[in-house]
Amino acid sequence: MGNVIRVLYVDDEPSLLNIARLFLEKSGGFAVGTAESAREALNSHDIPSYDAIVADYQMPEMDGIELLKVVRKQFGDIPFILFTGRGREEVVIAAINNGADFYLQKGGDPRAQFAELAHKVQQAVRRKKTEALLRESEEKYRMLVEHSRDGVFIVQDGRLVFYNNALTGLSGYSPRELEGMQLADLIAPEDREMILARLKERAEGRTAPDRYEFSLLHKDGITRSRMRVSTYLGTYQGLPASFGTFYDVTADRKREEALRESEKKYRTILENIQDVYYRTDLDGNLLMFSPSGYRLFGFDPGESVVGLNIAKTLYANPEDRGRLLDVIRENGSVQNYEVRLRHRSGDIITVSASSHFYYDPEGRIAGIEGIFHDVTEKKRSEEALQRSENLYRTVFENTGTATILIGPDTTILKANAEWEKLTGIPLAAQENIMSWTRFIHPDDQERMKEYHYARRKDSAAAPTVYECRLVDAAGGIHNGFVHVGLIPGTGNSIASLVDVTALTQAHEALKASDIKIREILDHLPDIIVVHREGTILYVNPAMSESMGWLPDEVLGQPILKFVSPKDHATVKNAVRLRLESGIDKPYILDLLSRDGKPLTVSVRGTLVTISGSPAIMNILTDITTVKNAERALEESEKKYRMLVENINDIVYTADLSGTITSISPQIGRYGYSPAEIVSTNLASFIQEEDLPVVIADFEKTVSTGKPTRTVFRVRDRTGTTHWFEDNGTAITDASGNVVGISGILRDITDRMKAEDALRHANRQLNLLGGITRHDILNKVSVILGYLEIAKESVKDPEMDGYLEKIESATRAIREQIEFMRLFRDIGTRAPEWVSLDSALPRKHIPGTIDFHAEAREIEILADPMVERVFYNLLDNSVRHGERVSAIRVSAQSSGDSLVIVWEDNGVGIAYREKERIFDRGVGKNTGLGLFLAREILSLTGITLRETGEPGTGAQFEITVPRDNFRIKGNYS
Repeated sequence: MGNVIRVLYVDDEPSLLNIARLFLEKSGGFAVGTAESAREALNSHDIPSYDAIVADYQMPEMDGIELLKVVRKQFGDIPFILFTGRGREEVVIAAINNGADFYLQKGGDPRAQFAELAHKVQQAVRRKKTEALLRESEEKYRMLVEHSRDGVFIVQDGRLVFYNNALTGLSGYSPRELEGMQLADLIAPEDREMILARLKERAEGRTAPDRYEFSLLHKDGITRSRMRVSTYLGTYQGLPASFGTFYDVTADRKREEALRESEKKYRTILENIQDVYYRTDLDGNLLMFSPSGYRLFGFDPGESVVGLNIAKTLYANPEDRGRLLDVIRENGSVQNYEVRLRHRSGDIITVSASSHFYYDPEGRIAGIEGIFHDVTEKKRSEEALQRSENLYRTVFENTGTATILIGPDTTILKANAEWEKLTGIPLAAQENIMSWTRFIHPDDQERMKEYHYARRKDSAAAPTVYECRLVDAAGGIHNGFVHVGLIPGTGNSIASLVDVTALTQAHEALKASDIKIREILDHLPDIIVVHREGTILYVNPAMSESMGWLPDEVLGQPILKFVSPKDHATVKNAVRLRLESGIDKPYILDLLSRDGKPLTVSVRGTLVTISGSPAIMNILTDITTVKNAERALEESEKKYRMLVENINDIVYTADLSGTITSISPQIGRYGYSPAEIVSTNLASFIQEEDLPVVIADFEKTVSTGKPTRTVFRVRDRTGTTHWFEDNGTAITDASGNVVGISGILRDITDRMKAEDALRHANRQLNLLGGITRHDILNKVSVILGYLEIAKESVKDPEMDGYLEKIESATRAIREQIEFMRLFRDIGTRAPEWVSLDSALPRKHIPGTIDFHAEAREIEILADPMVERVFYNLLDNSVRHGERVSAIRVSAQSSGDSLVIVWEDNGVGIAYREKERIFDRGVGKNTGLGLFLAREILSLTGITLRETGEPGTGAQFEITVPRDNFRIKGNYS
């Protein structure tokens, strides 16, 4: 009994319980317990002892889905198979969503049906045992991986699909943030291209290193950790993936890098140092000498100086080395200790020595090491500068202009009091510290530097007097004239600056003012006209743009030449009032354009003085468009008022709070006058249970500006309820901001009553039909089951014939009932937008048929059962095509319609059969498939016809009307 599977079968049909038990136990390996209701099964308290549960769907009190929910809640994951005659899609979905292991539909050959049931039970039980073992194995694996110090990861299509805790700690990301993250986002930019290239090479089967290093980028975008990674290819959840482990080698690499960097710096410094590094033993014999020492003392780079005695070879006075050693012994080191050494040629070199003892590994003094800094030229320069400085100090300090002495490297060597006053920085902070470029305006610096360096190559290569701008310590800008000259024999220059800022600023301000006034006048959209005693003195370019007259055609002409005769008196009166009393009252007049087009302007004027005499400046604003718009608006409002007052529907407007601001007279049919409704909130008339939907649509229109269609109930003055359909649109202001709602209310009470009555009748008919079909199909299954047993028991050939006929008639009854179920569902739900590609029966295509479809961007508006259409077309090709090896689906425009073509390469359909195949009952099988397909499509105006050539294959054309299809990218 250890291998026997204990099964509990629950069904409200006792006959089916007996048939199932007979077939399952007869097949061997099963022990079947039964219950006639879900309650009986639950009350028995034996469910935990069963290996699997088989249950019908439609049962009294508690159906199969409800039983499944209780089993899952109370008894966990016991394998559960739903075995029912109810084939509706929603039943299948509910079963899967609530944890059913399999869904099996009753009907068909009893032997095959119960053999399939036995197979499903065995499969479910085996799967449960396997899953338990797998969970245990995975738990051990997870413990090992999650607590490993090394990182573990899996990558598919460039994204992380698995990782352990080590990666979260190193990257700074939380597990939720890492889920699905692109691997590239965790790799430092400098390594990203290399890593991704290797992943691609490995995925394409090419050879790539499986061990390498890269820098892991922390969440902060800055911190990097150096990783040593090992990778290999495999599969994860059935798909190719890259597996990897990594180890943090950041500390190791930092140590190695620090050592390399230290050695590199030491070598670079030693080879490039301008000062001389040396090391000697205690007797003064050279052990190490930097390359700069060869240059300083005149040694040939190819000869060796190691072993030379420094006191005898380099010191001008050998006793000086003894005195140096005494100071080192006393202080431990010397800093900037001046020593006189000798060049190989015999010349004296003055150096500044910084030296100290160095020690051997045992801590004993091993010798002397240090730096010689050549100060020979500095000493000479100091002496020369001291001599020359006395010559010009008096002139320099007492000149009346800001003056500075500049060194070859742009350093300010000396500055006078006038320069300090001009720059605002004490001389002590400038001299021998700052560059003169610190005070030059950025836009002038490059030019000034070019002069500075060119002057030192050739004194005539740069001007001696030029302009530049100086920036003081407070940021103030000074315009100045600079006088510069070289001091002979020194490489230094002396410069003085005369500040002309005030004069320059006055000139620039005047020029800027003129330019600004001209730019304003030239770019004003209004027409500016200046006239004296009626003669035009000035016009701006706007007159040419607006009226077509050129300035030369206008200047010197009387202003009335360009004014409509009807407005001459108005102009004369306005001129008189301005001149006599200064009254400036705006007025409107019509101008005469060159092309004769009317131009209406608003005129404003003021008195001005031109060349010492009074004149009038007029500003003319074009209001032609505004006047035309006002007239058009007045005409539009008149038409709108007539429309609103005469249509049958109610037109209203409301503000953002829902308060009604206007309503058409048709509201009187419901006992209210427009005056009673205006200033009342919409919500006060709507039934309370409909308010949430109305408010939601109202807020949607206000927030998005998109129109909405809302259905709700309203009470009239007598309390009678009416159904209304409201088509609401947003009202916007000139800036596009929503300021209210405009709506059209249509009374749909009679339509809603009719729809309710129709829905109620359909619900009653479907309920009755469903119960009847379920009961009949159960009886049919019992008959077929007992017929199967009877055929095994009866040996009389004549009786066998009778049983075959009974079985054939019974199967025909079942097929008719199945068709009734399918036909019942047609048209019961509203049409939907369905992706053509998703409706194709790809999973049902036999392996012997090559299926090709070009329909990925197309959607059609059809009955939700449209998938059945394409399934029936596939069934027709497979059953009747005889030799079909290829099926192709395509779509193309034909006028305003879309034609979808289904074609195969089978034997095709004879001409006389092309229309008959769509009749009910015609065909080699049930005769219902193509009839049903045409009925489903006709619900949304879609047609189906066969247009293939007999002998070359069947071809079905589905023609979709213009409004029933759309192509992605052509709609929002």
